[in-house]
Amino acid sequence: NQFEKRYAKIEIAQSGIEVVEKDIILSDSISEAGNMTCAQHANGRDWWLLQFSNDTVYTFQINPYGINLANQSILPFSVSGLGSSKFNKSATKYALHHADLFLDEEGHNLAIFNFDRCTGLLSEGERIQIPNRGLVDGAGLEFSASGRFLYVSDVCQLIQYDTWSNPVF
Repeated sequence: NQFEKRYAKIEIAQSGIEVVEKDIILSDSISEAGNMTCAQHANGRDWWLLQFSNDTVYTFQINPYGINLANQSILPFSVSGLGSSKFNKSATKYALHHADLFLDEEGHNLAIFNFDRCTGLLSEGERIQIPNRGLVDGAGLEFSASGRFLYVSDVCQLIQYDTWSNPVF
């Protein structure tokens, strides 16, 4: 199944907001609904939008001229089903937690990457699998306020990882 990601262009003026163009296709190759997050570009004006689908993270740059695909990063695993992705507060770390819709022995995929706010590139990825507990697990994910700790949850457990350790997992 493919989902078309669409967006609209608007203009904001003193007289109000006007939709200039709508239903612009951003991407038609993404096979998952949701699973996206944003971080501010290092230039302080633009934004990075990351969306994962199957074994790829799509990185779009949002600037005054529009939204454009900037990078595609291949993951060391495939993503299908429910998931979360987050940046730490400084947007230097990107985490991705995924729970498959169909439970199997492998469990959840959890990965963390360094993120370059200038280029939008992911690097130095690490991955582990969290075993399933025989329940339909959730895929909660959050960084601490300092950005040092990454918290991952499902219906049975809350796990803390220290992102300053090397390796994290």
